[in-house]
Amino acid sequence: VGHAENESRFFKKLIYFSKAKSHAEKNDQLEQLLSSRRPHAKTLAAEELSLFKKWYYVIIRDMLNYYWFVDDYASLAARLDPPIKPAEAKEAIQNLEIMGLIRKNEKGCWVPAESVVSTGDEIQSLHVVNFHLQMLDMAKRAMEKTPKKNRDISSLSLALSEPKMDLVKSEVRKFRKKLLQIAATDDSAGQIYMCNIQLFPMTRTAGNSGEAGK
Repeated sequence: VGHAENESRFFKKLIYFSKAKSHAEKNDQLEQLLSSRRPHAKTLAAEELSLFKKWYYVIIRDMLNYYWFVDDYASLAARLDPPIKPAEAKEAIQNLEIMGLIRKNEKGCWVPAESVVSTGDEIQSLHVVNFHLQMLDMAKRAMEKTPKKNRDISSLSLALSEPKMDLVKSEVRKFRKKLLQIAATDDSAGQIYMCNIQLFPMTRTAGNSGEAGK
C-alpha cells in the first residue's frame, strides 16, 4: 500500500510539473518531483569496497539496471567503452555476486541488489583512490576519442578561503546527490555516463611555500 501511495504522489507531482507555466514554477515542481523519487543509497561496507578494484566492476553493476544480461559475457564485454575481455566480464559478475552487489531475478537475469550504492562522503580506501585515478585516465581518453556532443568537460579556477572551500565541498556533495536523483527518475536509461568532479589546490599557502611568503 505504501509503495502505491508513493507512486500516486509521484504521478500527481509529474502532472503539476507538466502544467507549470513559468520557469520558476517549473523549477519548483522539478525539485519536488526529484525529491519524491530520491534514491536511498546503500553505504558500502569495507569488504564491499572491492567494487572499485577495477573500473569495469562499477560500470557493469550500473549497466545491469537496464541491460538484459544472462550469461553472454562476450556481448557484455563488447558493450563497454573501452571494451574488455569476456573473461574479465565473467570475473566481474562473479566478484560482484560474491560481494552481494548483484543477484539473479526471477527471470534469471543479473540485476543490482541495490539501485544506488555510495562510499559515503569522506571514505578512505586504496581501491577507491585507484578507481579515481583510472577515471581520470578515462576522462583524458574521452577528450581525444568522444565527440563533443557526447561529453562535457570543463574547469574552474577559484580563489577561496578555508571556510569557503568547505562551503564549495558541501555544494559539490549536494550536486552529486541531485544528479543521482535525476538518474533515479530516468526509466529509459540506455547508457552509462561517468561524471568526475575534482577540486584540489593549485597553489600553496604562505606558510608552506618557502620563498613565496617573503
